[in-house]
Amino acid sequence: MPSKEIALITYKESPELSKSDALLVEPLKNEGFTSQAVPWDSGDIDWERFTALVLRSCWNYHYNYQDFLTWLSKIENTHIPLWNPAEVVRWNANKKYLTDLESKGVSTVPTVWLEKDERTNLEDIAGEKKWNDLVVKPSVGASAYGIFRVRSGEYNAAQIKINDILQQSEVMIQPLMEEVMSEGEYSLVFIGGEYSHAMLKTPKEGDFRSNHHCGATEVKVEPDRPLIDQAYSILDKVDSPLLYARIDGINRDGEFVLMELELIEPHLFFDQDQQSPTRFAKALANLQLT
Repeated sequence: MPSKEIALITYKESPELSKSDALLVEPLKNEGFTSQAVPWDSGDIDWERFTALVLRSCWNYHYNYQDFLTWLSKIENTHIPLWNPAEVVRWNANKKYLTDLESKGVSTVPTVWLEKDERTNLEDIAGEKKWNDLVVKPSVGASAYGIFRVRSGEYNAAQIKINDILQQSEVMIQPLMEEVMSEGEYSLVFIGGEYSHAMLKTPKEGDFRSNHHCGATEVKVEPDRPLIDQAYSILDKVDSPLLYARIDGINRDGEFVLMELELIEPHLFFDQDQQSPTRFAKALANLQLT
């Protein structure tokens, strides 16, 4: 009988498991799995010796986007189970997936999408949309990569920066969501399709970014049940089985407004919820891995 060996996917600049993900090793063992951290971009791995691959801290994929897509296709061709599946990972890697969810009735942040090399004018966009402060992001990115704020009156100065970015990638422009600063951004973690736990992330004083790398605080919370139910409805609109998901959004007068649906390599805060590593291991064990 083949060994039930699981590769927890990292990247070569930081090949070991994060402190949070290291908490998965013992629960996976209890479910009959051996597990190890394996960088996706190592280049010399015999992937077919693994029972399944689980994406965890492949936090450089947006810097090596085409290489990552090529790797996904390689894994697909081996027919080794990948969680989450390559098809949904490919969809989720470009933030244009938000337009798909919006078309299915999900409440999302208003966004202007710009194609690579597209000519635009920030001041015209702000005036047409009646937005004041803007947030600019590359369409492919993670961990607040490339994100910056443009205050009202700074449009002309920021135009040079956005023109440079547009030479390299697609761009999304959104209004600054004040709720991120006033209440915080919720991260609801789902494991095996079931709600597990949630965090509230609040930017540091004077910042708008809710990522801990940017100094944001993270506190475990229990959101109001209607917000959890709305997050469930977002998951229902994803046409793929999922081992895990993190749904990030704000509470706007009781309405959950989706910021991002994280299906690739989100921090799942196993270190903040004692039972969540066991839930994760059991959910993996319940999946069809052959």
